[in-house]
Amino acid sequence: EDEVNGPLVTRIAGVRKDISKSLGFVIPSVRIKDDLNLEPNFYQIKIGQRIVAEDKVYPGRLLTIPTGDSAIALEGEKVIEPTFGLEAYWITEQQRTLAEARGYVVVEPEAVITTQLSKVIEQNAHELIGQDELKQVIDRLAEASPSLVESVVPKLVPLHNLTAIMKKLLEEQIPINDMRKILEVLAELSGSNMSIDDTAEALRPYLIPLLLQRMVP
Repeated sequence: EDEVNGPLVTRIAGVRKDISKSLGFVIPSVRIKDDLNLEPNFYQIKIGQRIVAEDKVYPGRLLTIPTGDSAIALEGEKVIEPTFGLEAYWITEQQRTLAEARGYVVVEPEAVITTQLSKVIEQNAHELIGQDELKQVIDRLAEASPSLVESVVPKLVPLHNLTAIMKKLLEEQIPINDMRKILEVLAELSGSNMSIDDTAEALRPYLIPLLLQRMVP
């Protein structure tokens, strides 16, 4: 609905920008489409034609999630929050002050969707990167390190093989945002004739610190 779609579009743009920076490649555009086959207030998140997540939100209402300090229940529709599986309640805007006073986390409906979208993107990033997306990353690196790129791609590692290696890492939720380090390691591994899986395994120790940086503020 329009009252959700305005803030939702803005939040999705922010999510896409942040995750692109975090993972190391530009996430494809997210399209918002009406589906008359869905029941009112339901939404689905799809990759291609595959449904990867779905739930319902209520425009004009708020999702409240109890914390350790939330001893007093609220009047509202009890649900399970879709991203983390937590008990939650949909309440009216008029109940916001009471909910906050009782220690509940209060979440806007568009934030419910984008939080779930963020998780879906990170869990399925390997399906979102292809040769075109990776070529953009390589081209940007070539502007700063032309000799490195020229010596590795495609001389040592063809683009389709590099894409398969990056997909393998992303499937394990390991970011690929240090492409310089990745190509340097691949240059050192040249001539070893390793499989895609073995190459990803050899890269992992160099990239784990990046994953830890994402996990620790």
